[in-house]
Amino acid sequence: MSTQPDNISQEKLLLRVHQGQKITIASDYLQTIYRRLALATFLIPCLKTVVAIGLLWYLKIPKDLLQDPVISKVNQLHYIWVILGLIIPTLLGGILTWTWIGSFQGFLWGGLVRVFLGQQIISSTNSICHLYGDRPFDSHDHSTNNILLAIFSCGQSWHNNHHAFPNSAIAGFEWWQIDPGTWFIRFLEFFGLIWNVNIPTAKMIEAKKLRS
Repeated sequence: MSTQPDNISQEKLLLRVHQGQKITIASDYLQTIYRRLALATFLIPCLKTVVAIGLLWYLKIPKDLLQDPVISKVNQLHYIWVILGLIIPTLLGGILTWTWIGSFQGFLWGGLVRVFLGQQIISSTNSICHLYGDRPFDSHDHSTNNILLAIFSCGQSWHNNHHAFPNSAIAGFEWWQIDPGTWFIRFLEFFGLIWNVNIPTAKMIEAKKLRS
């Protein structure tokens, strides 16, 4: 009479053990996936950088930049700048508020959100500015000038200008084209901090304009 409840208890115990093994296997499987994703997340940008530099060197497009010791050093320290861009706002948030919450908010808003928005602005320049806007120049592509993104992109949304004159240091050619990037370059040039700034002449700009 007492063997039946014992058998039921053993079956329940075995079922629980079996379910626990399934959960453990699933957990181990997920952890393996997470590890692989984390490794891929780390390696893919590194591989992309190596491939990009190798391709550019092979095509000999920016060899003057790659051979410049200052530019090369800045490029080599790319990840240092990224890390500093997260550490500095974290420290400032902590110093200004003298709290851990302030440090976290500095890290979140001054670090992660800033990087996220910066990446989205760059991406929007290369997507929206190939769909919406005007095309004053014959650039043999679909690039456009978009005034709505001018302030946020520091003038890079004058994308048709950039595609028409890719070697130009500035993007805003007209006085009314909002271009904080150009203003900053002009500021540095005025004080002699930079020189030999490559800017197309008025004749070059006029010659490349589309005729209606």
